Amino acid sequence: MTFSDIHIHLLYGVDDGSATIEEMKALTDYVYSYGTRYLCVTPHCCPAMFGDNRASTEQSFLELKSYCAEKYPDLALSLGNELYCSGDNLSWIKSGYCNTLGNTRFVLLEFDEFSPFSAISKAVKTVLNSGYVPIIAHAERYIKLGTRAVEQLRRDGAKIQVNAVADLGSALALGEAAEHLHFVFVAVALHRQHGGGESLLDRLLRG
Repeated sequence: MTFSDIHIHLLYGVDDGSATIEEMKALTDYVYSYGTRYLCVTPHCCPAMFGDNRASTEQSFLELKSYCAEKYPDLALSLGNELYCSGDNLSWIKSGYCNTLGNTRFVLLEFDEFSPFSAISKAVKTVLNSGYVPIIAHAERYIKLGTRAVEQLRRDGAKIQVNAVADLGSALALGEAAEHLHFVFVAVALHRQHGGGESLLDRLLRG
């Protein structure tokens, strides 16, 4: 079984991810050893915390590509961002300040953990109305979201991502009962790579 990862802070020196190039390479080795064959690296897009990290992101990504080309030629790479939603910064997607995932119409969105459903829903609809597909990053972290809220976001057109290390048995009640298992499937499916040569992002775009 092979996997795709569309949310990983792998690049070094750009945010709170890898601190050094050695750490970036070691983490790449680790995820490859577990069967990952597609990585969309997603440094934070949050100037208030990390400054304008676009130049350092490009440099680190070039070094990652060089490393993988030599050691893991079958590991596909692309670049995205995790956009911290605040104020009117959703306009950064259309302007190009924030990268979509792999230059597709999918965009990874992060919110404050105490954000109300109304704020998340508003952002989702704004992104959809701009022609993009929002992916809610690590949905298990948002304290004020519950199963019904997640279901509504999905019906509205958002995709849901949860971290692989999350305890799905307790997070958001996404997996607290068998009848909610379909929520977990959608989230975990974002990390799996479909066979037959079709990439994860191709599947999402088609679906």
